[in-house]
Amino acid sequence: MKGAQTNERTIGLWRTLGIVVLLAGALSEALPQAGRETSRGAAASLALEPGLFVQLDAQAARIHGQTAKFLVLEGLGNICCWTDAQDWVSWEFILPHAVEYLVEMRYSCEAGSQGTTFEIVLGDQKLTGRISEDTGTWYDHETMQVGRLAVDRPGSRTLSLRPVQKPGLAVMNLAWLRLIPTERAAAYQEHTTRERRQSGRDYAGPVFIVPNFHPASCGWLTDFSTERNYCAYSYLEHLARVETDARYAFVLSEVNNLMAILAFEPERFAALKRRLQEGRVELANAFFLEPTINLSGGEALVKMGVEGLRWQQQVLGVRPRVAWMIDVTGVHEQMGQLVAGLGLEAMVYTRDNPTGKSLHWLQSPDGSRALAVCPGGYSDWAPLFTHQGPLDQTALKPLVRDVRRRARSTPAGAPVLILGGGGDYSLPPACTNYPTDFLKQWQAIAPDLALRFSGLGQYLDAVQPLIKAGKLDLPTSRSGARLTWTSFWIQCPEVKGRYRRAEHALQAAESLATVASLGADFHYPVQALYQAWLQLLLNMDRNTL
Repeated sequence: MKGAQTNERTIGLWRTLGIVVLLAGALSEALPQAGRETSRGAAASLALEPGLFVQLDAQAARIHGQTAKFLVLEGLGNICCWTDAQDWVSWEFILPHAVEYLVEMRYSCEAGSQGTTFEIVLGDQKLTGRISEDTGTWYDHETMQVGRLAVDRPGSRTLSLRPVQKPGLAVMNLAWLRLIPTERAAAYQEHTTRERRQSGRDYAGPVFIVPNFHPASCGWLTDFSTERNYCAYSYLEHLARVETDARYAFVLSEVNNLMAILAFEPERFAALKRRLQEGRVELANAFFLEPTINLSGGEALVKMGVEGLRWQQQVLGVRPRVAWMIDVTGVHEQMGQLVAGLGLEAMVYTRDNPTGKSLHWLQSPDGSRALAVCPGGYSDWAPLFTHQGPLDQTALKPLVRDVRRRARSTPAGAPVLILGGGGDYSLPPACTNYPTDFLKQWQAIAPDLALRFSGLGQYLDAVQPLIKAGKLDLPTSRSGARLTWTSFWIQCPEVKGRYRRAEHALQAAESLATVASLGADFHYPVQALYQAWLQLLLNMDRNTL
């Protein structure tokens, strides 16, 4: 969606420091106020096993200074907005043993803010630490070992953390410090290894990246003819990469683009059919095109699926497996029923997932349900597709971190899925030796993450046996997904009204033609009604509103 870009940049500014907008100020009294010292009470000793470690949480810290404050980011409490290096934090707590402790820190740091140095002080002992690399974003946390502290007596103690140097925008986001008795380090390591695997932080497994083009059908800020021409030849660039690189695959959506390729380049259309049979190209969308589901009535949505399936099966001999809804601005609660009724395996969407998991059930009021796939954005990993030359280590590391981050929102046991691209109208990787050379680089930097370029079907082939065997714990959404971009993508009553009148008139014409053909000397106008439906479906493009 092109119009989303400006607003998404604005949202990004709000999220830059991990700021959470607290509606109605319900938590204002619970947050430390800038400009004064704030005490949050004694830190609890949170042990996974008795005596395993002492955890000093951000929520329990006393904040000294003007800018730093406590906020909850995606369920994890943090000291955030730490833009003044004069601010510092401290904890008052009880140490149960007079032993040597390992000190660990859980933190996040956006690219550009790495390089912070800090001191941890306990009594007359001091540790110096440095954040040498970013973690990706303010929401992507890592754990580092800072050093060791020898405690000569148990009891009440005060520990402080003070920045020494802040070269970037902020010091860090700080979630917690842990003090682990060195004599229990082996047990702690075993326990936290299991914890990291369960949370996805140590994910090791397959990664599917599905390149997609994501065009517009009705013409995005241009006329239909220009859009049609551009989309057809852009898809053919993806096809050309399939033919020159044995490791590349992509998905193709929307019948009108297939029609354009058939009309403009019939020889290339024949090559496309061969690649479809080989599994190197996949028809991702059972629907005629990627529609808005906020414009038409239910029958037109069903017709969108029926005619999309009919054309692709009759012309290409392929039956798409999913409803590809990657740019819809809301998911109606009956979409599960519609997808299941069409005999499809899943629906793919990318906005406002109510479950927080990349795979979940979408259940309709009648009890029918469909698998919903919501892996993140529809055009992720842009550097892979837009960089003219090979990516260096600096560019590759954030991609590895992104896989491990995605694993946390992927149901345990399921592979990670990425819908890849360099934005709307995404072309194949600009580096002509990609993806083969990229996969070699990936193997060197992340050998435990088996990455492949594929269609969505290969991902479903990996997931469906796990679901049938009951090995995946999938949440269920019974509410669809909320409407977004409501100012101009949803609230267009004149367009909706005209569309609904045309839709109802066409349905009435079908009924009257059926009656006339049965009771009078009248031939049912098959072709005329079919063409009328195709025109109506074409105007259901998500950008019509």
